[in-house]
Amino acid sequence: MVGNSVQVPFRITDIDLGFQEAEGLIRYEPNRVVIQYKIKDALGLSLKSDVKELRLGMDDLASLEIKDWWITLRLVLTVKSMRLIQELPNSHSGEVTMKVARKHRKTLKEFVSTTRLALSEFRLNQLDE
Repeated sequence: MVGNSVQVPFRITDIDLGFQEAEGLIRYEPNRVVIQYKIKDALGLSLKSDVKELRLGMDDLASLEIKDWWITLRLVLTVKSMRLIQELPNSHSGEVTMKVARKHRKTLKEFVSTTRLALSEFRLNQLDE
C-alpha cells in the first residue's frame, strides 16, 4: 500500500474575469485526495475567503495528468461526477486545472505517482471483489 502524504501548492487563476484567484494545497492521504483552498483578490487587495476543503475518495477519481507548460506546470484532475468539484473555481465537466510552480515539479510528480498507484490498487481490489 502507498503511504507518505505529499502536499503540492497550486493556484487557479482567471476567476471572475481575472479579479480573483484561488491558492491551495492538494495532497494524497490513504484512500483519498484532499484539496484545501481559499479565494483571494488577484489585484493584491486583502479580500480572502475562508479555507475550504474537498475530500475525494479513490472511487471519485477518473484521472490525474501533468501538463508541462513553458512557465508553469498544470495538474489536470478529472473526477467521475461534476458535483464532486462544483465548489472548486473554474471546474468544468468534472475537470479542474491547477497551476503549479516549476520549483514544485518534483513534489508534483511524487504526488501524481503516489495517487495513481493508489488508484490502480483501488481499481484492482474492486475487480477482485
